[in-house]
Amino acid sequence: MITLFRDNQPVARIVLSPDAEPADRRAAEAMQRVTREMSGAELLIGSEAGKANNIYIGRAAGMDLDCSEGRLGYDGYLIKSSGNHLVLAGRRPYSSLYAVYHFLERYMGCGFFEEGEQIPQKDTFSIADMEDLCVPRFTWRIYFANMQDAYSGMRWWTWDEFKPWIDYLVKKRFNIIESGNIADCCGIGALAAGRLGISIALNDWQKERIALLRRVFDYAREAGIRILYRMHLHVGAPNVQPGFSPYADGRQLQMFVDRYREKTGESVAVVPLEWCGESEIVLDPRDEVTKRFTTAAVESYREALGTDHLYGIWLPTEEVWTEEDPAEAAELTHASVDGMIDAIRAGDPDAVLFSPRVCTDNPTAEAQATAVRKAGLPVIGNMFLNHSGRMYDFLRCDYYWGLPWTTGMCGQCGRETNPNGDIKTAILNARSLADHPRASNLQGFMVSSETNHRNVMTMDLYAELSWNPAHVDPDDYVKAWNRRRYGDAAEQTWPAVRLFADTIMGHFDPCTHNGPLYRNWDGTGLHGLTSGSVKRLMGFLPALFEILKILLSAHDQLKDSPMYRFDLIDLGRTYLAGIFNDRLARTRKAFRAKDRAAFEAHAGEVEQVMHTMARCCSAHEQFRLKTHDDQAARWPQIIPGHENSESNWITFTALISLENWQVLLDYLPEDFAEMIVHYFLPRVQHYIQKMRDHLEQGKDISGRLVDRGTDIDLPSRVANWATPQGNTPWSPYGDTCEPELTEEDEAMALRLIKEGSVSGKYTFYEGPLAPLVADLLDMYPPPDDLDDILAEEDYVPADHRTVLAGIPGETIEGFNVPGYVENVEIPTALKSCIMVREIRKEYNIARGEITLYQVIVHPDLQLTRQNNDSATSDGHDVAVFSFNVAGNTYHLLFDSGTDMVVASFVVRMV
Repeated sequence: MITLFRDNQPVARIVLSPDAEPADRRAAEAMQRVTREMSGAELLIGSEAGKANNIYIGRAAGMDLDCSEGRLGYDGYLIKSSGNHLVLAGRRPYSSLYAVYHFLERYMGCGFFEEGEQIPQKDTFSIADMEDLCVPRFTWRIYFANMQDAYSGMRWWTWDEFKPWIDYLVKKRFNIIESGNIADCCGIGALAAGRLGISIALNDWQKERIALLRRVFDYAREAGIRILYRMHLHVGAPNVQPGFSPYADGRQLQMFVDRYREKTGESVAVVPLEWCGESEIVLDPRDEVTKRFTTAAVESYREALGTDHLYGIWLPTEEVWTEEDPAEAAELTHASVDGMIDAIRAGDPDAVLFSPRVCTDNPTAEAQATAVRKAGLPVIGNMFLNHSGRMYDFLRCDYYWGLPWTTGMCGQCGRETNPNGDIKTAILNARSLADHPRASNLQGFMVSSETNHRNVMTMDLYAELSWNPAHVDPDDYVKAWNRRRYGDAAEQTWPAVRLFADTIMGHFDPCTHNGPLYRNWDGTGLHGLTSGSVKRLMGFLPALFEILKILLSAHDQLKDSPMYRFDLIDLGRTYLAGIFNDRLARTRKAFRAKDRAAFEAHAGEVEQVMHTMARCCSAHEQFRLKTHDDQAARWPQIIPGHENSESNWITFTALISLENWQVLLDYLPEDFAEMIVHYFLPRVQHYIQKMRDHLEQGKDISGRLVDRGTDIDLPSRVANWATPQGNTPWSPYGDTCEPELTEEDEAMALRLIKEGSVSGKYTFYEGPLAPLVADLLDMYPPPDDLDDILAEEDYVPADHRTVLAGIPGETIEGFNVPGYVENVEIPTALKSCIMVREIRKEYNIARGEITLYQVIVHPDLQLTRQNNDSATSDGHDVAVFSFNVAGNTYHLLFDSGTDMVVASFVVRMV
């Protein structure tokens, strides 16, 4: 047995090798700091062992310790206590950091989270002889900072925010950062242009950003985290505007194209790319200048930000080529992969390249699959393994044909910022895939989220799964999470955490994500929202009420804990979200029943709940818009002539820009206190007033639901990956898309956005949290009639057809395709006899921008029914017809879709 400290006095010392790696020194300093905060005992760090108790870190453990790859895997580690020695070492220099943090959490009762640390107080600590071998299942454990630069204000971070974030990633044992926009949008293109003789000045924000990122990335590398650069040939629109992408890089790319032509007389080939109404220029990957520019970008990354020789090739995902010729689009797709490989290696002969996932929702999916397979590179797959009810990319791509590949999980997209998830499904999916015989080449696990400091249990769980899912058991994980998060109060908080895991974290909701309907006010972005999905959160209200009561009982012990402070507000706002949805439903019911007294009573309660929500959220800096603006004010203007706060305001309202405000309006609404009162409440009040006006006039509504500002019915979608079937019916619990009540909502939203940011225009609650949350519970107990509400019959979306009726050999004249289709492929020569009508575009929170089409085959075409084909996805039947035009024979394949596969209409020449 070894004792580290006794009666708050050190009785052990930390031993490092004389030539210790920087990671070993950081590990030693972490051990020293945490034990000091735990006990007040200062463990000395030295290169010589003492006579008594010694903690050996890294190479100090000696050469006779077996740290081979055969024993520890790629970067595993060993914790061993024997006699008066404790060994914390591993396969790689940085593995000692993993060993120290694991020891502190598992054996000393600490907890490490993005919100902060939980360090228990102890007078004495000893540990008996033991050995703990920790071997990773995945070689690449990747954290994808997806959109966090905009959605969580990472573009305004300084060293004070970046350093603890990197420390957090180390504690969670990530060893790669897929840098995304963090590195894409800091002026690398301008530096690359300079290498080709085209001078483009960096702006002040870019200069400071590059200097900061070099420091951050070097700090990460010291701890074994490598940086994976994404080799984009486009970096935003040339028309730079305040919003989620206010970077100068798109404009600088256009400047390179223009100035290169002016200087050399040679044009740089570009191809247009579109995303959600935004037009971007992409350097044509077939062009020799593009390849030289790519090489220069690789060299610029190395010089400006350092390199770990990791590069990711880019292919369109949500974006689409505007090129209509399928053959031309396929050629562009292939060149985006094979045309870039040599160019990247010319800039870095030691480059390790990764292919992107095959985006099966993109029009070029087939060409992408061919290009990725032909390239033979490791493939970074998508991050939706935590979702049930979808066809995973690796299944559609035959487990990536035996190439090395990654899978992963996504904690949050867009407005999904309330706690949500399915612990058991996530663990089961990860364990099943990791052990699957077809997944022997599965070498990586990527964890992604579009925001920081949200959905905290989910993100912590995914980090655990990225190490080795075989060691993660649902019940054991929840118990350990409770202890790590709440320390000495864990026994008191356990009933609340258990209840939380069984309810909120026991069902992944692909619809409401446990948020208030006012954050989905325009009725788009959460396809599949039904009365049942809204009522599910309402059904959790008694459990949430009990959870908050239990957590309140531990207030005196935990009031200084950053995790506890966040959890109280996060769960409080989620409880109020259910209350808001309930009060809004009662108001809508009273309106349809023409009960004026009940309507006015419930309408008043709707507004009262929103004010309570604002007060609750204002108690934590994470739910204040002003927090983002205060951070932004530390930086030079990212767009000269515009305050940085403008980009924050647009990001959290219109998202893209004031010019292109409708497409993704309210995609990223947060429960910022100021926005609840000044942005959402006026729109809710207007909706209520419209109902009031109808009551006074004795009028009812039609019951139709439509897209804002259109006469297009809101389609009913079973899931994010399914084509709609029919229209969504009205429900008091469903979308607020009644045309009679919402026709002026978008105009109001635009007016509010144009009036400018409301940042700081609220008196934030700065008092103790206990009375705030206690008052909340007193004001809003769970509804007494909740059982009756949950028993109400819910609308169930129509099932998807699996195949059309018909007998092989039958002939029909023309074909009116039933319902909508999303995937349409028709040869150009046939466009005069097959009518394709675009019905609507929508942004799908899981798939990006999609389009619904109506297709009609002219009656002059004689279609002969053939035997059904089998869908490559899951084998369901696909209807097949043949026909002849101008001497050519064609096959028409109609797939009406399933809940995991979109409907498609494809015509190919035989």
